[in-house]
Amino acid sequence: FFVNVAHLNLKVNSSEKNYCMLVHTSGKRADHTEDYKQIIKIINSLKNHEDNNFDHCAKELWEITHERYAGNEDGIVHYVLDNISRSDVVILNSDRVIEDTTRATLPSAPFTITIGGNIVSRGVTFENLLSMFFTRDAKHKIQQDTYIQRARMFGSRNHYLNYYELTIPERLY
Repeated sequence: FFVNVAHLNLKVNSSEKNYCMLVHTSGKRADHTEDYKQIIKIINSLKNHEDNNFDHCAKELWEITHERYAGNEDGIVHYVLDNISRSDVVILNSDRVIEDTTRATLPSAPFTITIGGNIVSRGVTFENLLSMFFTRDAKHKIQQDTYIQRARMFGSRNHYLNYYELTIPERLY
């Protein structure tokens, strides 16, 4: 997600845009807290050059960039590191408030990450949704209305469709 945002903002967009990643792994609020902690840990590692995980995270960014956008590694990694403090991580579940919904669906930071459960499954449209980590299965057989509700979260990809990533386990595929 970070690499694709950087590439789009450095090489594709005429002006910087804010993007969103959706992490939709569970309907349990306690799981959202764990997902949040893991994401914050990565962001904090990238913010702090003295962090024990900084080198590992920066190297992984460089390797992903090399695989996708060879020749642009340094610029993309520098963009991520220079702008990682401009990230926003939002938990969107039944404890949410209207401000959280807006923060989650209309990103105001280049790196907006939304962690959600039932609210997301019932149909929320995300603007500039660039990546989705989706491991949540339905409790019951998925019906047509469930597919339609879930499809809303994808929104329109317009100019960045080729950069959109969906990560799901094989059992859901």
